[in-house]
Amino acid sequence: MRTEVSLGVIGAARASWLGEGYRSVIRELREKHPRADISRLARLLEDRVEKSPELLRQALEYVVANTVRSLEKAEARTKAPAALAATKSQIDTAAAAITSQVLVLNMEMPNGKRLRYCDGNYVAQLGGALAKAGRKAGKKLMGQVFDEKSLRAAMGLGK
Repeated sequence: MRTEVSLGVIGAARASWLGEGYRSVIRELREKHPRADISRLARLLEDRVEKSPELLRQALEYVVANTVRSLEKAEARTKAPAALAATKSQIDTAAAAITSQVLVLNMEMPNGKRLRYCDGNYVAQLGGALAKAGRKAGKKLMGQVFDEKSLRAAMGLGK
């Protein structure tokens, strides 16, 4: 009779679901051969496994489960930097877009106010690219007349 339990458990926890099997054999071998190193214990276990296919299956299932888990972790670590770079690129692009949207209207003017809260007449007196937009706004506040896109167009910045 063969019963399989696959709960997705890994490592030693997985081995405990498989019953005593090879774990009790290794415990017994360590008790009989307290000075045996890993290689010697492996050879002794090999001798026992040759006599028991069920013991071999349990040991192989344990080895395969741990190896697959280790490989999956390694693959995840190699994929992580690429995903991180892609995310950073997306963040940089979004930050640049947001910055370009709010930068001009939030620019602080010589009077200490943000451009959006200055009236057009004041802005027209400043000269430069802002003068043209200021004349269009007249007595109204720049933020009431322009959104970022229309302000950039009025200043000849294009975006």
